Amino acid sequence: MQQQPTAAATGGAYGLSAEMAGTSAPAAGVQGGPLPPMPPVQPTGQMPPVQQPTQQQPTTYAAQALPPQQQAQPVQTNTATQQQKQQQQFTAARASRAVRTSVPLEIFLYFGAWFDVIYCVLTFLIFLYKGTQLPYPGDAYSTELAYLFLFALGEPMRLFLTSKGNKTERSTPLLFGLGLTAPVFALHFYYCFGQTFVLRIDRFLSGFQLAFAAGQSLTGLLALLSFGSR
Repeated sequence: MQQQPTAAATGGAYGLSAEMAGTSAPAAGVQGGPLPPMPPVQPTGQMPPVQQPTQQQPTTYAAQALPPQQQAQPVQTNTATQQQKQQQQFTAARASRAVRTSVPLEIFLYFGAWFDVIYCVLTFLIFLYKGTQLPYPGDAYSTELAYLFLFALGEPMRLFLTSKGNKTERSTPLLFGLGLTAPVFALHFYYCFGQTFVLRIDRFLSGFQLAFAAGQSLTGLLALLSFGSR
């Protein structure tokens, strides 16, 4: 025997109850009489199928092999190669450029500077001796002593300019240094033969100064010729 659905079940299926149906509902339904079978609910439409998200495949590119000469080299290798090239260029530049600095001139200047100090000290002591023991006429003593102080002031400048021109291979400072050698020659000739009282030690000291000045002038002229117009 097929079980008939009750009014409550029927109302629940249709979403309605006996109270919502109102007084127009048949008395048989309220009294529990048999109801006609409920027709099956026909679907009004079908839900569209849910589309599953598609996963985009990453695009792959085939790696192209570079020629060996175009492949990237390590940074350290490139840096070492550049340093080696720079070192080779620097060595080649130094080899192609001849050093023209005169070593004999620097030797004369170095030892001449030391002898200048000895000469000034000894000559000043000699002047002190001659000033107390020998009768100088007029202002001859003060004049000859002033020449010594002028030499002590000008000689460092002469040595500096000559050495600078030789080390830097420049003609201009070397010319100025050689030009200042002329007053030095004149002073030492005067102390050897022209001063009021000439002692043997005066000629000995001034003779050495003339020898140093002559050596410096000769080597300076040779260095000047090698520098040319630099």
